Amino acid sequence: MAELPIVYVDMDGVMAEFDRGLEGRLLEADPTIDLSDESSDFYLHKRLKTPEAVRMAQAIANMQGFFLGLEPADGLQEGWQRMIAAGFHPIVLSKPLSSNPWCATEKLEWLDGIMGPKVTDEAIIAGSKADFDGAALIDDRPETPGADRATWQQAMFSRPYNLNVATGFRIDSWHDPNLESVLARCALRYSSLFEQPLL
Repeated sequence: MAELPIVYVDMDGVMAEFDRGLEGRLLEADPTIDLSDESSDFYLHKRLKTPEAVRMAQAIANMQGFFLGLEPADGLQEGWQRMIAAGFHPIVLSKPLSSNPWCATEKLEWLDGIMGPKVTDEAIIAGSKADFDGAALIDDRPETPGADRATWQQAMFSRPYNLNVATGFRIDSWHDPNLESVLARCALRYSSLFEQPLL
C-alpha cells in the first residue's frame, strides 16, 4: 500500500469541461443545432437529434487542438490542493479518445499548462482505469468499465447525466465541502481490502 492514499482523477468532465467545449464549437458551426437534454446520456453525440449533428460533433472532437482548448472545471486547482492538504495523493488517470490521434499528447500539454509539470509527470493516460491500484477514482462516467474488479472506489463527480446513479460516494463539484470526507471513506474501504483476518 502507498504511504498516502492514491486518488485517481479523470480529466474529461471532471478536470476539463469537455461537453461545454464541444457544445460551444458545435453552436459556432451551426447555431440552429438542438443540443437536447444534457441529462439524457453520458455521450453528448447520443443526445443530438440528427445524423448531421452527430457527424459534426465527432469531427470536432477528433480535430487537432480540441483538447487543448478545453476550459478547466471551476475550482479545480483549489480542489486539488484540498486533496493534498487532506493527506491524499491525487494522480490524473484519463482514457484517451482513440479516434483522435492528438488526444493523449494534448491532454498532457493541457495538464502542464493548467496544473504544472509535477501533475503532468505523474499523469497516466491509459485505456483501462481498473488496472491501476488506488483508494479512489473521481470520475463522471455513470458506469466505469472494470469498476467491479478495481481496488479503487469510484467517487461520482456530479454531472446532469449521472445524477440518477445511486451511490454513497458522490462529489458535487470541486467546491463540495464533502470532498475530503467522501475520499476518506474511499480510503477506509481501500484499507479494509488489505486487513489480515484474525487467527
